[in-house]
Amino acid sequence: CGWSSIPQNADLYSVAQMGQDLAELVCHLKESWKLETFHLLGHSLGGAIGYEFLKRQIEVEDARREGCAEGSNNDNNDDNKMPRCLSFILSNASTNFQQSSSEQMRLFQEFQLNHFQTKRVPSSSKQQKKKQVRNLDIREEFFRTHICRTPAKPAELESALSRLGKKWSANEYT
Repeated sequence: CGWSSIPQNADLYSVAQMGQDLAELVCHLKESWKLETFHLLGHSLGGAIGYEFLKRQIEVEDARREGCAEGSNNDNNDDNKMPRCLSFILSNASTNFQQSSSEQMRLFQEFQLNHFQTKRVPSSSKQQKKKQVRNLDIREEFFRTHICRTPAKPAELESALSRLGKKWSANEYT
């Protein structure tokens, strides 16, 4: 985690593009391994990618059927069909990124109110620095309470966080 380069073109890392990449992989598996059917597991962001992939497949199939109903000479032989997904399993995947993002903000704000109520506005630069430190403490406490509950961050997590490049958030997919 954290070892990959920061993309120069962020569009290459969009959910739509990763869904297209998945479609290309499935086509490759069809050609190489004669894949006809498969089950799809989407964990975390993979759930959004799998959803995008399957949504696009349904759109393509609907367009193909409409073409046939209108009597067009659409290519419908089995060579052009995508292998069939028999099931789609979501594991720890958000089904509503906007709701997920707003819930994360609500939890953080609630955490601030419950644990670190500060109603005074600092008047000097020294007090401003204390407030910044306090905000960092709040974020760290929230992290320890809700994200990594171990007494100390594991070395692997600390290492990955130190290399953190672009922070991806649910807002990227809304």
